[in-house]
Amino acid sequence: MSLTNDQQFLVQRAQAKPDPFAIGAAWDAAMAAYQRDFFGIVVGQLLGIILVTVISTISIGLAAPAMVIGYIRFHQKKLRNETVDFSELFSGFNDFGQSLGLALVMGILLTIGYICCILPGIYLGVAWWFVFFGLADRQGDFWNVMEINRKAVTTHWWSALLFLIVIHVIAYAGLLGCLIGVLVTIPFATLMACSAYDRLFR
Repeated sequence: MSLTNDQQFLVQRAQAKPDPFAIGAAWDAAMAAYQRDFFGIVVGQLLGIILVTVISTISIGLAAPAMVIGYIRFHQKKLRNETVDFSELFSGFNDFGQSLGLALVMGILLTIGYICCILPGIYLGVAWWFVFFGLADRQGDFWNVMEINRKAVTTHWWSALLFLIVIHVIAYAGLLGCLIGVLVTIPFATLMACSAYDRLFR
């Protein structure tokens, strides 16, 4: 499916952004969110882990993509200093079909990409890393969101790769603190990702 004029404009504007994956800017934005509501964000992370585990187990994994959408929306609103409560963690169920379709199609295409000499899979893995953020932000249906993000991120692919490496190191650094640290580091890394997404598209 082709992109609408508004979606094409979104891509072109993102491609023209000078440095959307600036690590320092994302760090500062995440730190500002922590300073505003550290406790609320950490509790949201704990609830997110519990809910995703329980609901995904009950649904045999089918509900996991919808829970990811809700988790992202919660952190997007925290980063943007918007009013949000813990019910936002369930908001992804309003997009259950789109989120499940995105997970299935992207999973199949990434698998094919990795089978094809690995490099295509690595390229798509980076180019599509923000697709759930785009679906959470209602850029369009899942296929258009995949294309919007692929085109936008490809222009900044190398800086996006470096950014993703850094936030993954930050996220999993919490494992060193007897696993409890992930309640702080994973949401911080998620907030950094939300910041990069906003700098790219908003």
